[in-house]
Amino acid sequence: MGNISASGPFAEPVSRLGDYDQAVARTVYEKYLEHDLEFGINNEDLKMLLKSSGIDVDEALVEGIMGLFPNMATLNVLDFIEGFSLLCKGSYEEKVNLIFDVFDFQQRGEISFDELTIMLMCCARGLEYLSERKINRNNKDSDTIDDEKVAEMLR
Repeated sequence: MGNISASGPFAEPVSRLGDYDQAVARTVYEKYLEHDLEFGINNEDLKMLLKSSGIDVDEALVEGIMGLFPNMATLNVLDFIEGFSLLCKGSYEEKVNLIFDVFDFQQRGEISFDELTIMLMCCARGLEYLSERKINRNNKDSDTIDDEKVAEMLR
């Protein structure tokens, strides 16, 4: 599996996703582009995307993935692809290359500061949801997290 594991009600979908390698994660990204899907996808889009990528899909997996991203009518596909890549087996370089490609919106081989900002936000959100390690957003004094919280999320 990748570097993240989960417990609780979402352990099974996270574990299943972690059984795949970066080639499958890249295929999910390529199928997303091929099908010209929106940034926000629903259950049916997710099911089609996973199936067309060669992932064994059932309703429990789709509902489990959607359940990892609470309070959303649709799933932010960038959060999902980035989180999925981090969960999958593969080297650091493979994960970075895929994540970079996802956020190189103009496919120029470089990303802008805005794309980098979006990438980091999606990475944190996708990792937070897929690992079930929540950031405490109730601290009204700060919109930041410290290095210990980041390290905890990556464990």
